[in-house]
Amino acid sequence: PPPAGRIYEVWLQRGQRKLLPTSALFSVTSRGTGDVDVPGDLDGVSEVLVSPEPAGGSLVPTLPPVIIARLT
Repeated sequence: PPPAGRIYEVWLQRGQRKLLPTSALFSVTSRGTGDVDVPGDLDGVSEVLVSPEPAGGSLVPTLPPVIIARLT
């Protein structure tokens, strides 16, 4: 699970542009399982990232990502 008071947020990276926040916020069970949909179009997305953010999400990442999925 994310640290206390935090929730996981999904980010999209397109090339060298700054990370774009999404509306996808989620947590996981105590067993580490969870589901989340990545909203929007993935055209041009090079990476999908997940970082623990304050409850309600953030406009910029506040902690390093815990998941980086590179798309090819």
